[in-house]
Amino acid sequence: MKVDSSALGIFEKYAEVTYEKVKKSDSEDVIVHFVGDLNVGYTNAISSKLEQLVESKVSDKQARKRFYTAYIEAIQNIQLHGSRDQDSRVSGAVTVSVNGKKICATFLNIIEKRFGEKLINRYELINEKDRTELKTMYLDQMMNGEMSKKGGAGLGIITIVLRSQNPCEVELIPLSEHNEIFKNTICVDYSS
Repeated sequence: MKVDSSALGIFEKYAEVTYEKVKKSDSEDVIVHFVGDLNVGYTNAISSKLEQLVESKVSDKQARKRFYTAYIEAIQNIQLHGSRDQDSRVSGAVTVSVNGKKICATFLNIIEKRFGEKLINRYELINEKDRTELKTMYLDQMMNGEMSKKGGAGLGIITIVLRSQNPCEVELIPLSEHNEIFKNTICVDYSS
């Protein structure tokens, strides 16, 4: 099911409202915000600039590395599983912020309603696991998991939670008859 232009307009407005909330926070410093087509060219350009910006704000090298790994995995999940418009574009939004203790990224993308609850349930299951259980789950999925029709092996969410070392906040926002907005926030703790 292709995403129609009216749903894209609503998505973009919701992405800007989400960004404004973070921007107005006294404790958060927004370092990257993007709304648009998350094709490989754009995401590579954003990711390259993001590395520089994060490095200028976060001195903890291990935290930066963990964040960047989780960030890339989240972007790849959106590219692989996000709903496409009539021109095969995957619309998404990313807002990255720091607050002196955590670096966080909020991702928004459009998904088909039929996948929403399953996705939320998968995150909830993974969020409940401790680090040892996540590692075991990761290895089991890597060795015994089956590839999806889209080429995923089910490792993305596990990788995000494992690398961020924090549960991910997830939410579904109604969008249209066939689509929802999937909102996912990852945070990585760091030392100043």
